[in-house]
Amino acid sequence: MFDTVRFNSRTEFRYSIFKSVANFNWCEFSSRAEFSNSQFLSKVNFRRVNFKETFFYDVEFNDVAFRGVRFDGYTNFIHSDFNAEARFGGCTFSYPVIFIENKFKSKVKFEEVNFNGVDFKDVEFNDVVFEYVTFDNLTVFDSSIFNAETSFNKCTFSSQADFSRSQFLSKVNFRRVIFKQVNFANVNFIDDVVFDGVLFDSLTSFYNSKFQSKVSFQGCMLPELIDFSNVTEINEQIDLTKASVNSDYGLCKINLYGSAVEKFKLDYANFQLWFHIDSKSNYKGRKDVYEKLLKVQLDNGYSAGYNKLVAEYGVIKYLAEDREYDLLVGQTLNFLNKYLWNYGTKKELAVINLINLFLILTFINTLFLPTMINSVYTIEKIKIGVSEISWWGIPTLIKYFAYALVYTGLIFFGLKFTLDNLHIKENLKSWKWLRLVYFFFMYISGLIYLAFIANFIFKG
Repeated sequence: MFDTVRFNSRTEFRYSIFKSVANFNWCEFSSRAEFSNSQFLSKVNFRRVNFKETFFYDVEFNDVAFRGVRFDGYTNFIHSDFNAEARFGGCTFSYPVIFIENKFKSKVKFEEVNFNGVDFKDVEFNDVVFEYVTFDNLTVFDSSIFNAETSFNKCTFSSQADFSRSQFLSKVNFRRVIFKQVNFANVNFIDDVVFDGVLFDSLTSFYNSKFQSKVSFQGCMLPELIDFSNVTEINEQIDLTKASVNSDYGLCKINLYGSAVEKFKLDYANFQLWFHIDSKSNYKGRKDVYEKLLKVQLDNGYSAGYNKLVAEYGVIKYLAEDREYDLLVGQTLNFLNKYLWNYGTKKELAVINLINLFLILTFINTLFLPTMINSVYTIEKIKIGVSEISWWGIPTLIKYFAYALVYTGLIFFGLKFTLDNLHIKENLKSWKWLRLVYFFFMYISGLIYLAFIANFIFKG
């Protein structure tokens, strides 16, 4: 009908009714083209057409094909209905295009299309395929409904993609898709969702979304930050162990605040918990995440992930602003837990430190044994034994060391000491108070180690 026509000025087809097949193949629109409020009651073909600014506002289509079309200006499809099959193949949208509140009542295919910004907000799709599509600017599917199986296979989203508040009522495939930054917040996945082979980049959000069937992340690359906060409706376990971490970002930051953490399977050795600033003031909520995730690590045998998480939890538990301990107590407990046995993850370190400290104290007591037993804390039997040593040399040092070993052990591992045997008054003069400081350091250090040993025995 209009094949190969060149329209050199503004073209008006508003309120037109096309009752039979309409062809606009190889046409050239050099200025604005207006098709708003028109009706195509039969098939219409737009093959190899060049558009500038184009308006298809509130248009009714019945079987339409846009093949190899260039849209070199602002394009508007707002409120349009596609009652039969629609095909967009090999099209290029050089400027933003708007499909807001469209209804695709039959199958629609977008194949090898290039978008430079597209808005599908509040669109209802019946059966849609996006394949080898490039989205080069902001892409919006906010509040859209996908009624049948949907495919985004091998698409590229080079900028932000927004699927928030959308509903996928049937299976959706995102196989081998590239996402720069994608938002799936408040999305309802009724059926299976597949992210196999997807390359996530900077930020991916599933905040408050619902997974009512299977979800697969097999072979995908995780982003710098993935947000699963407030995700409580999970029908089947979300397995992130078959995904890989992006080496450019190192560990993948993950937000699990307020979520069903027990429904996730992940090795924390590859992750770093992240909390939004609004949740950092809620210690109880963060504690719940840590403790549930620790159980996940234990249940799946992820020892490296467990040890890493325990250490991080220790810092939060003792040093967070809303911690359950006073500042000084928290700092003390954190120091002891960190350096004595790395928050319980390196129990052999506690033994090594115990032996080292005990030997150091024994060595000091060997050098000053007469002073310690006569002027600081007297243990009568050791005092008598030391007094019988009358000459110096290696044998004497060996005997001193043996007595010092017993002396140190009785104080270090003794649950209590005899106050009458402690020379307090004479050590309050001048610098001699340092002797009392040393004695109590020895005694309290022993008590601390005994407490840690008891904790390990009874709590594991």
